[in-house]
Amino acid sequence: MVKFINFGDIFRYQDKEYVYLQGTDKVTYAAWILPKQETSELEKLSNKISNNPNKRQRLKEDPFYCYVILQTKEFKERAAHCGKSANEPMKPDLLIDIKLDKKDLSSIKKEIMEGPVNRELKDLVKDIEI
Repeated sequence: MVKFINFGDIFRYQDKEYVYLQGTDKVTYAAWILPKQETSELEKLSNKISNNPNKRQRLKEDPFYCYVILQTKEFKERAAHCGKSANEPMKPDLLIDIKLDKKDLSSIKKEIMEGPVNRELKDLVKDIEI
């Protein structure tokens, strides 16, 4: 039986967990689920910038700050980092049988549509219904 991978599916690739976003023949778009420690560091940097009016615009323009803090129990307090989501075609090592809740899926889609990500990814995701 062939298992298809869809927006929001969780998979493991090279010892990291990812949220599948979309893909083409040439590229896989996936959000890396950061470990808690790295999520914490990213949030600290983001908060520091958001408190500085001269740098606040960076949050909207820099893909480094394109992420969502997940609420799904198994990934709580970890970020799904969407900003550098394009990779060569990735063949998942393992599909993980955990589903993100609808709030997380909606937040990820919103971050992609409003964030500083690749136009192709925006086009691939825009018509997905959560």
